[in-house]
Amino acid sequence: MKKARSYMNEVTMSALSISFVCLGLLLIYSTSSVFSMQEFGSQYHFFYRQFLFACVGLSLMTVLGLSDYRRVRPYALEILLVSGLLLLLVFVPHLGKEVRGARRWIDLGPVNFQPSEIVKVTLVFFLASLLSRKDVQMAVRGSLSGYLRVWLISAPFIGLVLAQKDLGTPVVLVLAVLLLLFLAGARAKHLLLTLSAALPGAGLLCLDNHRWQRLVSFSNPWADPYGAGYQLVQSLISLGKGGLLGVGLGNGTQKLFYLPDAHTDFIFSVMGEELGMVGCYAFLLLVLLFVVIGIRIALRAPEPFGAFLACGLTCLVGMQMLINIAIALGLLPTKGMALPFLSYGGSSLVATLIAVGFLISIARQGVMRPSPRK
Repeated sequence: MKKARSYMNEVTMSALSISFVCLGLLLIYSTSSVFSMQEFGSQYHFFYRQFLFACVGLSLMTVLGLSDYRRVRPYALEILLVSGLLLLLVFVPHLGKEVRGARRWIDLGPVNFQPSEIVKVTLVFFLASLLSRKDVQMAVRGSLSGYLRVWLISAPFIGLVLAQKDLGTPVVLVLAVLLLLFLAGARAKHLLLTLSAALPGAGLLCLDNHRWQRLVSFSNPWADPYGAGYQLVQSLISLGKGGLLGVGLGNGTQKLFYLPDAHTDFIFSVMGEELGMVGCYAFLLLVLLFVVIGIRIALRAPEPFGAFLACGLTCLVGMQMLINIAIALGLLPTKGMALPFLSYGGSSLVATLIAVGFLISIARQGVMRPSPRK
């Protein structure tokens, strides 16, 4: 029975991920076809590119899912350092690419690569390997210095992402690190100390004029509907137009140069217009199912490293999905954050599918684990 349940976790995670990818491709074509035709002379420009990245990501997901994730563990530090080096390359002139004042991409000619998407997975992988060790757990539980050592490892990577003017990714990373430390047995007062220290830091970041305008517009976007509140206002209009059942896939109008970033950060708003409240609720239920399956995989992992890794990766993907949806609904201030699986962006899609590949691998090893003798 336990093996059957673990096998169902593996199958369900695979089916959910493939379904999300297919839905994302449909929505990307729907949201970008007109803009793509205007800019590139082909309505399939963004669709073809995302389809290519989907093929790469699904291939990596399959390879990782069929492999033993523990074979990668000895190289966790080297992989993390390489991903950190890629973060530094973003700041190299003529190699790093700046878009809308944010320097997050490495220009590789026909494609742009966003290292911060890969760092999310590599940092969680390394910390899962580190915190699953008994001696490290004893240090984290025993003293503040042991607890802070984990943050000293994480801080340079989070800081480099912040320096790229990316606020969304550091928030998700901080939440993932806090979760892993909690699972490792960190004291509640140490976790609260971290949160109390993070709040003033977040306040200082909001002193930036652009971020401050976003925060003010979030509280009342209708006060400046054609300025700082424009994105959120158009997102809410898009969601409102969908009603109960939506206007039909491909029939939305907000994506036609009204809603900025319709195929990236605000693709959920287009889903709301075209698939309606029923479609959005169905998607949210699938997101919840994804998180539940991720937790079940962690609970059935063959050893602590797998459990830590499954929890961390589930937190990464699940929290990013929930934060993106909350932004589209006006529950959080707007920030550049893709909706995993659905938003256009090769780096995000490939990194997400790599994370899913590890989750499937952990589920498979749970299936293959021999039952204890009675």
